[in-house]
Amino acid sequence: AGVDFNISSHSAANIRTTSFLTNDLQKVVDRLQLTGVLFDGPVKSHLGMMSVSFQDPDGNIIKVNQPTEESPSWLKV
Repeated sequence: AGVDFNISSHSAANIRTTSFLTNDLQKVVDRLQLTGVLFDGPVKSHLGMMSVSFQDPDGNIIKVNQPTEESPSWLKV
């Protein structure tokens, strides 16, 4: 699994995005649903990945990405 700390100009200045890689996005989705966390996705994301995202209590964005066959080989876990 990987961690990517992402500071993006696409978000408000006080909002940060933390991204994780997984090889089982469905398991993440199942867990989010089980615990009642509201999330967006899965949606196609950059570098050919599928992604879900949700916010922490401070409004920071947490993304979990799964590389697909379209993703570069260096991204695959």
